[in-house]
Amino acid sequence: MVKMQAFEKEFIDFFVGVFRGFGMDSLSAKLVAILYMEPEEVSMEDLAKKTGYCLASVSNKLRFLESVGQIQRRKHPGTKKVYYYMHKDIARVLKGKLEKSRQSCIGPMKEVLPRIIGKYRNAKMGPKEKAKMAIINDYYRQVTKIEKMMEKMMDYLENLS
Repeated sequence: MVKMQAFEKEFIDFFVGVFRGFGMDSLSAKLVAILYMEPEEVSMEDLAKKTGYCLASVSNKLRFLESVGQIQRRKHPGTKKVYYYMHKDIARVLKGKLEKSRQSCIGPMKEVLPRIIGKYRNAKMGPKEKAKMAIINDYYRQVTKIEKMMEKMMDYLENLS
């Protein structure tokens, strides 16, 4: 493992504790902490050394973190070496995560739920089925409110950057 300064270790330990509270595993949290703290991009090999984990474990976590938009992968021309980077603008990172959530979750919900609601709006139903449809209607109402809240939050984060 690469020797770290005391402040680096303390920051990483702090970060791991915080993000473990959000359900992130220790290795992912360490990788995010290291990438956030590093001013330059970092090779996968260096990340493995800094975390003390094997290259395969680090590679798997990095692929996942990249897929959810947490970090970015970069290649340098003329080399096969892979480097990773994380933006330091927290507002920009949060805005990106909100936008991705809006597209992958809220978008499909707003597309599918009105079709289901409309299709069965006038159907003959018993009390139990009506109660279930009321739950679906309420769910859709909540989704639209959450989308509006997310839009406001993204606007706020845009102005913060």
